[in-house]
Amino acid sequence: MKIGILTFHRTLNYGACLQAVATRVVLEKLGHEVHYVDYWPDYHSMKYETFSLKSLKYFRIPGGYGYIVDSIKHYKYKKERINNFKPFFEKYIYPYCSNVREEFDVIVYGSDQIWRKHSGIGDYNPVYFGANNFRTKSHVAYSASMGKLPSTDRDKEKVKKLVAHLDKIAVREENLKELLQSLGYDNIQVTLDPTLLLDKNEWENFVPFKPLVHFKYMLLYSIGVSPFDVKKVKQYAKERGCELVILTGTAAQESTEYLHTTEGPCEFLDLIKHAECVFTSSFHGLVFSIIFEKDFFASYYNNSNRAETLLNSVAIENRIITPHSDIPLLPPLDYNRINNKLHLLKNNSIEYLKQLS
Repeated sequence: MKIGILTFHRTLNYGACLQAVATRVVLEKLGHEVHYVDYWPDYHSMKYETFSLKSLKYFRIPGGYGYIVDSIKHYKYKKERINNFKPFFEKYIYPYCSNVREEFDVIVYGSDQIWRKHSGIGDYNPVYFGANNFRTKSHVAYSASMGKLPSTDRDKEKVKKLVAHLDKIAVREENLKELLQSLGYDNIQVTLDPTLLLDKNEWENFVPFKPLVHFKYMLLYSIGVSPFDVKKVKQYAKERGCELVILTGTAAQESTEYLHTTEGPCEFLDLIKHAECVFTSSFHGLVFSIIFEKDFFASYYNNSNRAETLLNSVAIENRIITPHSDIPLLPPLDYNRINNKLHLLKNNSIEYLKQLS
């Protein structure tokens, strides 16, 4: 079959672009011709530009001034981050992009938080629910995610109507499945994030030959304000003979040996692969810690259900800790047991993908 993938394929976000690649690779392994439906509205692209006049018009005078100052201050680092993502996009994304007017047998929606309320439009985007004019015989969701669930009756009614455009539905979080069931939908399946459908050896092909860091270290990777107490993490690392290396989700300052702000997706994988232990508030930071069989701790201020769903499914939910809490002393993770559980979940997810038509 000819399959289109509709997801966040161009975003300067490690997890988003890696899950896009994983979905394509898995579907290709199943014998399909696979493309990215190159839908990328302005509100997406503006978010990742070093400076955008379109973005500026949304600010009032004080906010607009702050946006200009911030853009100038961080221009160098944002540009470097864009440049570091570019080779990855040119090799793994752009050659597989197809025009939105292309015709497909199936369009697969997901994974990632494609069903969230988008800040650029202040609402759900119907396109990501199959409410569009794309030329396809079938609209199918795979590991679609919403992040924050609707809390008002109005939003729940919106979601109910939007989801009706899909012919088949699989989601990534248990709480999203429960929401859709409460809205009258049955046969909702929870499937793995596509990054987990490729094994450790397959992901190692993306890792640079030379490691970025040449000393023993633990990695702290957060998006936004970190829920970890950096002093406690640094002390935990020191007591185990390690340095602490920090990876950020945004480029706001110069990278150093101990602080990485502008790395590309392959370097992201490298930093996790070679770490002794990973501390993360990122879902995909957690996922790749599991893939590379790392010791890890996760912590979240909110929207933790995607991590809880995954960790509960492999019986290691104790690896989520309360924000700013002490780091518990836990026995090493038993990856033989974890991988056995993941193997069953992976088979179920791939079986779902085998039945797209």
